[in-house]
Amino acid sequence: MKILMDEFIASNQKAGYRSLTMILRRNHVLIVNHKRVCRLMRKLGITSIIR
Repeated sequence: MKILMDEFIASNQKAGYRSLTMILRRNHVLIVNHKRVCRLMRKLGITSIIR
């Protein structure tokens, strides 16, 4: 969850669950599902800025 929070802050709080899933897969070699990332974001209370 720390990695997820760090990546979200690094994106200036603009990344949604789809882009965070890709970042975690590519940069951190984590096997994560988009549904899991969405669930963790809800649990942490973080939401992306809707454009």
